Amino acid sequence: KSVGDRGRWHTTTMRAVEEAAPPGGNLFSSPEARIAESNRRLLEQQNDSKTSSLADSIAQLHGIAVDINGEVKDQNRLLSSMDGQMGSASSMLDDTLNQLGAMLNSPDSKHMVYLIVFVVGVFVICYTYFFKLRADNQVAE
Repeated sequence: KSVGDRGRWHTTTMRAVEEAAPPGGNLFSSPEARIAESNRRLLEQQNDSKTSSLADSIAQLHGIAVDINGEVKDQNRLLSSMDGQMGSASSMLDDTLNQLGAMLNSPDSKHMVYLIVFVVGVFVICYTYFFKLRADNQVAE
């Protein structure tokens, strides 16, 4: 046999011996080396398991973060819409107060003031009457 054939035979034979060797080492290693190799493989399996668990947790957190982002965007849109509506209501109230001021400054404003005081008075009397009636009904129950 040539030198190249012997090298191939040696490599093939060593590969067969390593494949036939028990987990944690080859047939020619010491018991301590086999135990160390077995421990290394066990730790590697545990590492792989924990890495997989960590990847699952990260995926869940990513999903939660995406949901939170969507919720924040929706809330920002709602707040922007409310801001516009509040600005509109504020301008309407300002216009109403300006018109009320102009009305009170007019020469015929006395009659309007009496009417406003009368309406507010009737409202207060009705409110207190219904509030007292409701309180009496709750005590009777």
